[in-house]
Parts: sequence; structure tokens; C-alpha cells
Amino acid sequence: MLAMLGPSGSSKTTLLTAMGGRLGGDIQGTITYNGHTFSNSIKRNIGFVTQDDVLYSHLTVTETLVFTALLHLPNTLTTAEKIMHAEAVIT
Repeated sequence: MLAMLGPSGSSKTTLLTAMGGRLGGDIQGTITYNGHTFSNSIKRNIGFVTQDDVLYSHLTVTETLVFTALLHLPNTLTTAEKIMHAEAVIT
């Protein structure tokens, strides 16, 4: 887990967006993770909550993570496996 702190306008969100592969346009430089070039398989393991992300206030943390797991994990996993994955993240 990483926490980035800094004043408004210091490009924290832009950096995270670029590192997460969500920034469009011409990006110069190379992004690597533990020496591996950025790829779709790495992108699937990266996540961050944007400043304007919508969270459902009526859901618990566990329910929110399970809901996200059900939406984003591949269809090759069963529902039970997705729930176990979400619970492992909490643990």
C-alpha cells in the first residue's frame, strides 16, 4: 500500500494515473514494476481510488470489495473464488 501526500496541484493524481496505465496521450519515459515492463497483466494488479471515485455509503468495506471483485475479476473465477479473493485482500 502506498500513500502519497503533497499540496494541491503537485501532480500526485497525474503520477498515479500514469503509473496505473490510465493516462492517455504521449507519455515519455518508461514505467517498470520490479524490473518488468508495464503490461496488461501488471495493469490488472494495480488499483487506486481517484479523488472523485464513487463509493456506496450503505455498503461495508467487505461488501464494497466483494462487489468490486465480482465486477472486475475474470469470468474464469467462480463467484466463491472472487469472494475469497476479496476477503484475502482484507486479511
